[in-house]
Amino acid sequence: MKCRWLYLLFFLLPTLSIGQPEENSEKRVDSLKQAVQSAANDTQKVNTLNTLAYELRNLKPKEGLRVGREALELAEKLNYKHGLAEAYLRLGTLSINQKKFDDADDYLQKAILTGAQNYDLQTLAQSIYMWGSLANSRDEEEKAVTLYNLANRLFNSLKDKKGIADVRASMGVIEKNKGNYHEALKLYTEALNINEAINNTEGVALNHNNIGVVHKHLGNYPEALNHYFAALKIRERAGQKKGIGTTLYNIGIIYQSQKNHAAALDHYAKALQIKKETDDKAGIANCYNAMGIVFLGQRKLDEALESHLQALKIREEIQDKNGISHSYNNIANVQYKRRNYTEALANYERSLALKEKSKDKQGIAATCNNLAMVYITLKDLQKAEIYLEKAFANARLTGSKEDIIASYKNYVKVDSLSGDMKKCLADYKTYIAYRDSIFNEENTKKATQSEMQYGFDKKEEAERLEQEKKDAIAEAEKRKQRIVLFAISGFGLLVLGFALFAYRSFLQKRKANIEISHQKELIEEKQKEILDSIYYARRIQRSLLTSERFIQKHLTRLKKEGA
Repeated sequence: MKCRWLYLLFFLLPTLSIGQPEENSEKRVDSLKQAVQSAANDTQKVNTLNTLAYELRNLKPKEGLRVGREALELAEKLNYKHGLAEAYLRLGTLSINQKKFDDADDYLQKAILTGAQNYDLQTLAQSIYMWGSLANSRDEEEKAVTLYNLANRLFNSLKDKKGIADVRASMGVIEKNKGNYHEALKLYTEALNINEAINNTEGVALNHNNIGVVHKHLGNYPEALNHYFAALKIRERAGQKKGIGTTLYNIGIIYQSQKNHAAALDHYAKALQIKKETDDKAGIANCYNAMGIVFLGQRKLDEALESHLQALKIREEIQDKNGISHSYNNIANVQYKRRNYTEALANYERSLALKEKSKDKQGIAATCNNLAMVYITLKDLQKAEIYLEKAFANARLTGSKEDIIASYKNYVKVDSLSGDMKKCLADYKTYIAYRDSIFNEENTKKATQSEMQYGFDKKEEAERLEQEKKDAIAEAEKRKQRIVLFAISGFGLLVLGFALFAYRSFLQKRKANIEISHQKELIEEKQKEILDSIYYARRIQRSLLTSERFIQKHLTRLKKEGA
């Protein structure tokens, strides 16, 4: 079934050339939860649930799986193909993070099938990429490379630069695990350049961290610290707790390599706290493992063994084969210090078998050096030389200075015990030259400068943020003062307007009153004239009435006299 799909996808690939824009996801789980509740329709709800599930992958992976299943159920109910493919992809990604590889395999194959059937190219490319990551987690290197190359072709056709960078970085992990450090460094650097160009800060931080790991194996400690601190600054600024924990852990490894046990333990303890808070079991195991190595360097054998056993238990629980091989190797180191050589050899052999199965050249070199060390102690020089040759050959292939140094150190002991003092002196000079190339004064100075630069940058960043805070407060105060000023000015203009209106009304009223008074005076004058006329007429009337009575009186009298 799997092979059939691979051939089908290779056959279909030349026809898939539709471009889609990149998705820029912001880690705002709370906002996404609110968006789920306020989704305008069920299709939008499915998309938001898928995004939320992805964002929960590091913060709360179990909750992420629950949210992903909710998205899947709703997408199936709606027969929403894009949402269905996305849900399968998210569940596959979350299952890989939870080390549930069988579930991841089922989900991702369904994501690929659904994406291909519906020509959902972006989801298809991402699903193939994640299937490659699953294969890598299962130590299926050949299958992983095939899938990564296929995903890369799709990402190129989509012009998806982030996807291309992700493939480069993942291929770099494969090369790093194989011990091909220079090839890994090339791939990581390519990924870094792409991510910087598209301003993918999360990818930039991851690339810096991985480049630091390679430089650590190559013995370039100052360069490793430069990249670790670059990653740490980005992750602290973004509040990426899981990433901060990983970088602190890696910085601790550098201090440990420099025999600065106190600084190493301090960084491991901080990393362990973060790993526990984020429920990062693989990270917790790594911290216990690293602390065990420091305890061994301090000759605290009981604490060292306890730490390594805790790491082994977690790694077996999450089926981390590479981690299990490291734990066997480190438990054997403690047993060697306790002079329990039989148990030490048995655990070294267990570790070597796993490393050979995964073709981990660096791990093979380190474990073979340890086996040679035990046989040198047991004076079995024949077996010691067999393992030394194997260790040195793999160390030369990877270019790991640490493993080359360990090989020459063992060769010096073999030469001394065999009585070949000429070869012993030559090997000792080579050993010193390699050792000094790592631990010389200049490199120590550079490493210190990297730490000081990080501290200075961090202080400068804190001062910048504090100044921005002060500026924001000052600006807020200015805005407040402007608002108050505008309010007072507005109120003043309002009062002035009201006063002008009142004064205008007063003038109009006064004018009206004058007019009314004038009219009143005219009316009173007219009224007086009318009254005077009336009075005058009445006097005339009265005078006339008096004459009439007089005449009437005389007429009456005359009539009487005539009778």
